Amino acid sequence: MAPNYAIGMTFSEAAQIETFLMSNIVPQTPDLNRGPWKEVEQLIANDYLREGQELWVITGPIDEEPVAELESGVTVPTAFFKVVIDEMDGATRLLARVMPQTAGSAARLNSYLVSVDEIEAATGLDFFTLLNEASEGHMEAVRAVRMW
Repeated sequence: MAPNYAIGMTFSEAAQIETFLMSNIVPQTPDLNRGPWKEVEQLIANDYLREGQELWVITGPIDEEPVAELESGVTVPTAFFKVVIDEMDGATRLLARVMPQTAGSAARLNSYLVSVDEIEAATGLDFFTLLNEASEGHMEAVRAVRMW
């Protein structure tokens, strides 16, 4: 789920072409992909990359029961998450969002902000395990109230 636009801006043409490999593709509705998902990816690439000193983006699908499948057997996620971590002058900023497949082109991006704890609960993943428990617990529990 590496974004073509950001990879093209940041790395080589060869890296950008690799974003079209099947190992980087997950079924996503056209309204989500061409609307708010694209907007978030461009916001990260155009604004966050320029403003931050060190930026990390973690992206993935969320599958909820019942799991839908294409005829090929590929599962269709019910939603997608993005966690954006930025370190600037020793301070860490964190944004987490979950966008359902049903998010349309008129979706307000702030309405999809969540805590990392919510993403961990939905996916079974555990982020930031190298941090001490107190720091990890605090960072993951906080839900941003607005985008940077």
